[in-house]
Amino acid sequence: MIPTFLLMPFSYILPILEFMIGLWLLIGYQSRWALYAGLTLMSVLIFGSCSIENWNAIEAQLIHATYLFGLLWFFQKYGDKAE
Repeated sequence: MIPTFLLMPFSYILPILEFMIGLWLLIGYQSRWALYAGLTLMSVLIFGSCSIENWNAIEAQLIHATYLFGLLWFFQKYGDKAE
């Protein structure tokens, strides 16, 4: 079970993190690190959904994580080598 003292701060910072990561990906700022941050955030969300047994949410989160992984693979294979 997730400690309750972590839930409230995480719930406040989650939309800000999602917005920042999405914005960084859209404008192409530090794309590799934004993808790493997105995958880390998705891992935390999947862990939280598993811990409360919210199986319906996990499907959408895994689809998003797969999409981010595909972007990371594409970026590492064809992306800018200067970054």
